Amino acid sequence: TGDIGAFVIVSDENVAAGVRRIEALAGEAATAWVRAQLNNVHRVSGLLNTSPDTLETRVIGLQSQLRAAQQETAQARRQLAEAQMGGASTQQVRELGGFKVAVLRLSGIEGGELRGAADKLLDQSGADLAVIASDKGLVVKASKTAVARGAHAGQLIGKLAAAGGGKGGGRPDMAQAGIGNPEAALAALDTAF
Repeated sequence: TGDIGAFVIVSDENVAAGVRRIEALAGEAATAWVRAQLNNVHRVSGLLNTSPDTLETRVIGLQSQLRAAQQETAQARRQLAEAQMGGASTQQVRELGGFKVAVLRLSGIEGGELRGAADKLLDQSGADLAVIASDKGLVVKASKTAVARGAHAGQLIGKLAAAGGGKGGGRPDMAQAGIGNPEAALAALDTAF
């Protein structure tokens, strides 16, 4: 029993109901694995300018800083979207396929901020549909009355995204797509209805 030397469990996983797979190293292989892990801890500690003893605290602090920076970035993007939306002069409201469609082109906005801007545009314009394109994204938002009259944001965004070199989809009231050419996607509005 003392012949195997060091023994280290390196993985423990569930493979079936009531069955576990445990992988371990013994002897020199276990010692080499422990040395490699310690070297990794020291290397990462050096990269983070901390000691191995305070590595966990340092990582938790960095995660907190990252979350705060992400929240600040999201807030700045929301403010950028609001600034770009401006007044009625920056948006177009057109009659297409029996629906009033508010169209807006933004820059530097993505994801949740783009969806929020679509909500705001739909409310501000009084249109049936809001279409907002950004550098790499597209959002279509439909009002409840427009959906009841047959509008489907998911189908519309599929046509627009294809014209813009991307793809997307969604529900009848809201859809989102990734695109490469926002101008081409917005130009396809005339033929999409």
